[in-house]
Amino acid sequence: MSTYRLLTILTMIPMLLMAKSHPRIDDHFKEYLSFLKSENHGELGNYKEGQIEVIIDPKTVQKIEENQAKRYIKAGESPKEAHEHARTGIVARDRYWVWVRDAVIYPSGAIGTYNRLVKAGEAEDSGNNTVAIFPMTKDKKIILNITYRHAIRDWVLELPRGRINQKEDVVEAAKRELKEETGMIASSVQYLGEVIPYSGTIAYLVPIYYAKIESNGFVSQDYTEAIMGSVTASLAEIKEGIAKGYMVVDVKNKKKKIRLKDSFLLSALVFAEQKKLL
Repeated sequence: MSTYRLLTILTMIPMLLMAKSHPRIDDHFKEYLSFLKSENHGELGNYKEGQIEVIIDPKTVQKIEENQAKRYIKAGESPKEAHEHARTGIVARDRYWVWVRDAVIYPSGAIGTYNRLVKAGEAEDSGNNTVAIFPMTKDKKIILNITYRHAIRDWVLELPRGRINQKEDVVEAAKRELKEETGMIASSVQYLGEVIPYSGTIAYLVPIYYAKIESNGFVSQDYTEAIMGSVTASLAEIKEGIAKGYMVVDVKNKKKKIRLKDSFLLSALVFAEQKKLL
């Protein structure tokens, strides 16, 4: 080995050691930090206080990623897959969702990564971008949609609900979604409460509004929706259906068992009973 080459290698050693001890903050990590700061999805937390703490120190994040990759390799993944699946930051995003993978410390002191889904624009204006509606007729009947849900590949009975458009008032959004999905026009709406449908993975806070039905109009569903129609049922019928897990309803002139396990409906019933609306 030439003296020049040896000197070159010796010169690079401190740089390599520095790079290892001070990981480079690349654009991917910068985007993640910017996301946490600008969209403000809660505090980073403190594992010593029983919380799952999100770590943003680059050196510690790198350690956690390497540790998680080792777990995946031990579980049978290839090194390439393991390191890809352990990489933290924004995994993917579109106009509806942001998939985030955080480096965390658990209350036990163990380290790892934790995935979550955040609704895109969740922090804008009202703090959410979805609203659910609890519609009731003058004779105290509750209106539910017969909806085909792609995620579970099945029909369900559920409250009307939908997206709040940018800069749209949440009350107006509730009235609009109700009319679009059921054709029903509300004479008044009243705030009931908020629901977190699945806090284990999804950062998703949804307000529910009670709607007093005034009259019928025309249904104008969005092209992405698969709503067969609506059913009207008494409180007793709905409670019986919830207990069984389904209701028998007419779908294209055929009797069909449809799931009745909507978390928004269950929450709305509690809220409405507390406010003496039922």
